[in-house]
Amino acid sequence: MTTRFTHIAEANHRSHNPLTTAHYHLLGEICGFEEKQRVLDLACGKGEGLVQWALEFNVVGVGVDASAEHIAAAQERAYKLDVGNTTNFVVSEAADYPEDHHAFDYVSFMGSAWLGNTLPARLDKLRMALKPRDGLLLLGETYWRQAPTQAVCDALGVEASTFLTLTDLLQVVTRNNGELVEMVLAEQHHIDRYESQQWMAVSQFLNENADDADAPELQGWINANRQMYLTTGRDYLGWGVFVIRPASAQVRPSQMERQQPGQPIAVDFDSEMIWVSLADGRIIGNPLQWYPRLMAADATSRQQAELRASSIHWFDLGLTLSIQQMLQGRG
Repeated sequence: MTTRFTHIAEANHRSHNPLTTAHYHLLGEICGFEEKQRVLDLACGKGEGLVQWALEFNVVGVGVDASAEHIAAAQERAYKLDVGNTTNFVVSEAADYPEDHHAFDYVSFMGSAWLGNTLPARLDKLRMALKPRDGLLLLGETYWRQAPTQAVCDALGVEASTFLTLTDLLQVVTRNNGELVEMVLAEQHHIDRYESQQWMAVSQFLNENADDADAPELQGWINANRQMYLTTGRDYLGWGVFVIRPASAQVRPSQMERQQPGQPIAVDFDSEMIWVSLADGRIIGNPLQWYPRLMAADATSRQQAELRASSIHWFDLGLTLSIQQMLQGRG
């Protein structure tokens, strides 16, 4: 299915997965989201997850999606619900965004965008952006409800290895230094709604755009999709969010080699202070009034910090803070 077909089929979706608002709130409670914690949502679509988390739990975060159309919808939704000042949405391929210097409290990936051909590859990409200690991953995955036969694979047009059973998923997570600590599986009626909404959206589009050059191909796709889901997919495929604590989140090997005792690993703010966590466990707290550009910046701009070996840099603010000077109490 082309990108255009995806946008047509999911035109009426707020979430590009079977999750409801109640599911997002449940995930926030499970993870223990707290005010000002930082969330990275990769392949965020129209940003519904991050917006709901910001609204309910006052987290701050970044949503990333390759679709400029989806990002525009996410920004509009965020400002409509009055969380536009604590969420930032970026047009980028999900696989290109995570960097080693990132230090998010939670990293979420619930989209269909490419982020590695295997579960271990996806886990490696996600944990790259996680803070060194006590972070959690939220991974949305399609799974086999039961081991498929070759006939089932042929009907769905996939290899048996494309998805995992829940038992296999647990084994893969464990083998790759992770602990499956929670999961939220979409109920069947929510998956049904997600799928059938696509049929309605495509039907509406074709009814209004019968002369579109792609109409015959789009009609063929919706017919095949409906047939495949009702005859095979509904019985064999499930979808859920798996909450994973990487063992390496305690201390990443690459960071052990790279980090110096005074290297910043996280930065946070309250109404009066900037707080910087260092690799050796120390926390610096300096008054925001020492840094006029940070004092004047909004929450989103403050969170766009690049953590370097011995400093913190805000590109958009044109500001670099030296850790040594902060330790000496100098502005």
